[in-house]
Amino acid sequence: MSKIKLSLLSLVASTSLFGANNIEIQNIGLTEGSLKYENTLFNKKITITPGCKSVGDLFKEIERSTGYQILNNTNIETQKTICGAYKNELLGDALNNVIIDLNVVYYEISEQKIVLEYATEHSIKLPMNWDIEGTQKILKTKFPNIKTYSFGQTIRMVGNSKEMVEARNVLEAISEWSQRKIPITINIAKLNLKDQVISDNEEVIAKITKESVDKSHKFNAAHGLIFPIENLGSIVFDFQKNSVVFNGNKFIPFKDLKDYSFMKDGTQISFDVPMGFYIE
Repeated sequence: MSKIKLSLLSLVASTSLFGANNIEIQNIGLTEGSLKYENTLFNKKITITPGCKSVGDLFKEIERSTGYQILNNTNIETQKTICGAYKNELLGDALNNVIIDLNVVYYEISEQKIVLEYATEHSIKLPMNWDIEGTQKILKTKFPNIKTYSFGQTIRMVGNSKEMVEARNVLEAISEWSQRKIPITINIAKLNLKDQVISDNEEVIAKITKESVDKSHKFNAAHGLIFPIENLGSIVFDFQKNSVVFNGNKFIPFKDLKDYSFMKDGTQISFDVPMGFYIE
């Protein structure tokens, strides 16, 4: 797996969002303020002659007005009649008028060209208890020109083929990390409290002390796994935050598991983990 910084996951959906009719704008994200589109080309004012015309003729008028060639890599019916295009003052609006309700995206490339192509998409399903909303927010920040949807525990991204290459790699890295199984050992030992500066009832995270182990539990840890410890509470493995959580509020980052432990009521809870299991 590539070294994507997986801590990025510490990184309005409905069924209809998974249909094609919502994929209208790609690589030209809407902005707030005086400019409607992020890409200044699509804010360019154009002049279209009044009346109904074929899609093919509309493309020719756009090419004359902008100086950009339109490369249509789709099966859009260029003979189809479209009316009202002359009412669109912006290039982006005119193109949206053509591709609305189609699984088609458009974007600028070098050499004075605008490409229309079918949208590329990729989706992953993440474990229960994974923060989908937080992950989706991070993905939207990283890929502002790609549509990102969620439904249940599924995240789906839709965009042009070029940008979707990296987006697919990131999604797969997230999926792989979320499904990892890590062999781990939890050690439970009684402490000699006379040498401790903490009270017997205080929950703390501290450096591991040299104590005899009373019990050891070996298992494969996965995201969301809850490990109960008799009379002491529970431990949860959170692969999204790269941490082990004790009783819901005490955290040890994965990278510190070999050096730190939880302590409560005179009991030390420490961990044995394999070398290299954590990727920063």
